Amino acid sequence: MRHVTDLAPGAVLAYWVSAGSAVLLRVARVDDDHWGLFPIVSVLRYLGDALP
Repeated sequence: MRHVTDLAPGAVLAYWVSAGSAVLLRVARVDDDHWGLFPIVSVLRYLGDALP
């Protein structure tokens, strides 16, 4: 079975850490190999308790 993602480069994701703050991740690219499509993310310079 091949893994597939709906995420596209430029998409921004919010990840809530245990302290109740959000970290933002941006999809930099989507890698394609024989196992599937995998989003490669970079961490944006944001840490806050509300989404911008």
